[in-house]
Amino acid sequence: MEPALERRTPDDPPTGEPRPPVKTVGGRVGLRPLWLTIRLKVFLGFTVITAVYGVVQVLGFSRLQHLRKTVSTLVENVLPLTETMTEGLRQLRIYQEGLGQLEDRLLRSQIPKYDPFGVVEQMQKQFRGMRERTSGDATALELVARSLLRLDQLLTGRDMLDNLRSRERRAVDEVLTSTRADVKTNLELWEALARGYVRAVDRGQYEEARDLRDELKKIVLAIRQELGAARREFPRFVSRVDAVAKSSEQRTIWVVGTAMLGALGVSVVVLVWVSSTLKPIQALRRGANRVAQGDFALVTVPSRDELGQLAEDFNQMAMRLAERDRQLTRQRDELHRAERLATVGKLSSQISHEIRNPLSSMGLNTELLIDELELIEAGQGSPAEAKALTRSIGAEIDRLANVTSQYLRLARLPRPELQAADLNSLVQDLLSFMREEMSRHRVVHRFEPDAALPPFPFDEGQLRQCVLNFIRNAIDALTSHSGTSGATRSGEEGRITVRTLLVGDRVVLTVHDNGPGIAPENRARLFEPFFTTKSSGTGLGLALVREIVAAHYGDVRVDSQIGVGTTFTATLPVAPTGLPPLPPEGET
Repeated sequence: MEPALERRTPDDPPTGEPRPPVKTVGGRVGLRPLWLTIRLKVFLGFTVITAVYGVVQVLGFSRLQHLRKTVSTLVENVLPLTETMTEGLRQLRIYQEGLGQLEDRLLRSQIPKYDPFGVVEQMQKQFRGMRERTSGDATALELVARSLLRLDQLLTGRDMLDNLRSRERRAVDEVLTSTRADVKTNLELWEALARGYVRAVDRGQYEEARDLRDELKKIVLAIRQELGAARREFPRFVSRVDAVAKSSEQRTIWVVGTAMLGALGVSVVVLVWVSSTLKPIQALRRGANRVAQGDFALVTVPSRDELGQLAEDFNQMAMRLAERDRQLTRQRDELHRAERLATVGKLSSQISHEIRNPLSSMGLNTELLIDELELIEAGQGSPAEAKALTRSIGAEIDRLANVTSQYLRLARLPRPELQAADLNSLVQDLLSFMREEMSRHRVVHRFEPDAALPPFPFDEGQLRQCVLNFIRNAIDALTSHSGTSGATRSGEEGRITVRTLLVGDRVVLTVHDNGPGIAPENRARLFEPFFTTKSSGTGLGLALVREIVAAHYGDVRVDSQIGVGTTFTATLPVAPTGLPPLPPEGET
């Protein structure tokens, strides 16, 4: 067999030129430098997928954090501030009601406790704290800025003072002109009018006290109006925050959804990349299966990673195996030739031994025949004696022809012609043909065919000769120890059982007899040429069987037990395709 390396790589030398030696480093085949190892590729792919999904998580967390800050602004700042403003407005309403309903002497004791601008300062302080805590929320900062502007206008503005001066009221003018410091802000105006009201009540000037009281009430009303306007900004702020939250939610869904789709796309790309990286494993697997079947074809893996290096190692292994297979084939052929030459030598020696005695007998009978013919010519001989001598010479000639035919059949076994046929039918026909012979020897037979056995390629003539040899050996074993009777030593009738069995891709043919068995010292030599335990055998039958079965790529064995029987087993392949071809017919 000469296995063909069907595929050649671009680096292979032209056909017929020797392949350059493979460089080795530390006893290992030299390999190309790695650019990206499989581990690095998988790591990079995993890193990319992790990074993409990390970006998605960061985006999601950032949007959630923004929403959390907005909600925190409402919970931690807007709601407490709303409650504080509600409490301040309630306090201002109490001030306004006291200024409008209390009797002057009672009001005179309460006026020092009235502090409407203290409520404004408290609101101003809370708004400034809210501005510090919501530095990143533009909507909240806008609300804080407007509210602080209102509050600053109330505290430091002069609008109330300008309005008051536009009205000509004697009591008020006296208060403003009698103050030691110049009144510049609304807060200073409130303090000056409150002191003037206390002096007027103390002096009993109730007419002037009522005028001052009315102005104080107008100041409280103006503060209530400004704080009420500031408080009405909060529902609008909450509505804007809700709108911003909804818009942010939609943007978050869109951003996170887009990022997830992008991450999924990147994952698919990475998986395809890793799959294409591992794809050469299939080529290596197919190459390994071909090598296992005896086809030492090279595999082509273009990658420059470990799989590419593994492919190079595999191709080196395939080439070495192919070369080793060629060497084994040559050695087997040489061994086969040597075995055939030895067989021919032994065959020549045996033929010379087998032919010498018949030739001597034929020479003696020929001389006797000549003498008898001379006597017949003289009228003294017997024609019957001459005929007997002639028949004796013819019998010896037939014997020589039979021996020569058997020897030549072993020495030059024809090449089997493999054609699909039914082994069960062949065995059944052969048993029908030998039924009379077995009946004459009082031997019964049984055939147990495997119905699942399909037709398979074999040479019908040669395999028929093998089965015939098995059956005749069984008949001889059953009759050799008891004459012509097929009874065994235990008194049982002689039986021959033939079976066929399909085991995987092999056909097993067995021929069993319940004869006396074969001695262990003879069992190992049964298939040797010229070895026989029969008195009239040539020792070539089982040797020929072994050659025929080997030509069909099968094997044959014998199992025997003294007193139990003998079983011959031939195992043949169902489909002998892809096996090494036989040597040309007649090759020695």
